[in-house]
Amino acid sequence: MGEGFLIRRKQLLELHKGSSSDRCSGRTTGLALEAIGQALQNPESEIQVRDHYGTEISHKNLLDMCACIVKKMGLEGFSYNKPLLSIKYSLEEPKKK
Repeated sequence: MGEGFLIRRKQLLELHKGSSSDRCSGRTTGLALEAIGQALQNPESEIQVRDHYGTEISHKNLLDMCACIVKKMGLEGFSYNKPLLSIKYSLEEPKKK
C-alpha cells in the first residue's frame, strides 16, 4: 500500500480514537470489495465509493484500498477517479503508447 494510504489511515484512526467504530471490523474492506464487484457488474460506469466514517480522508482511503485489492488480485481494466472518488471497469483493451 502506498505511503499516502498509510498516512491517511493513521489520521483516520486518530480521528476516531476511542469511538466504538475503531474496532477494525472489516467494514471498509467489505465496502471496497463491494465497489469492485459493482464495477465488474457495470462496465464503463463510474461507481462512487463512500466509506462508513463519512470523511474525505476515509473516502480517499477506501478508493486507495480498492486500487490495492485490484492490484493484489491481478485484475486489469480498472481506473480510479480521485476527484470524483469513483472506480470504473472497462472491457476495452488499454491503448498502447
